[in-house]
Amino acid sequence: MWQTGNKEVFSNSQKALEYVQALHIGNYNDWRLPSKEELYNLYQIYEMKLSGNCPIKLKGSYWLTEGDIHAGEWEAYPICGGSELQYFNATDGRIMAVRP
Repeated sequence: MWQTGNKEVFSNSQKALEYVQALHIGNYNDWRLPSKEELYNLYQIYEMKLSGNCPIKLKGSYWLTEGDIHAGEWEAYPICGGSELQYFNATDGRIMAVRP
């Protein structure tokens, strides 16, 4: 399950963490920042559903946890008739909160 509709950009990890810890959506309060792999999987879902009905938009950088809290983004680029994903670190980002 993932959060949709958050367009606010957070400029540091403390503010991003405070936001996600205070998040209460759909009677759930166990939201958290995704891991790098979870963000990758969400990006893959987005890429597969571009022409379908999938309420997820992943343009730009997002906060995630991978031992530490940092912002980054997966970016697709064409290679050999398909696409390859590459990860880039960033200094700020949005939140795509996930829950178990």
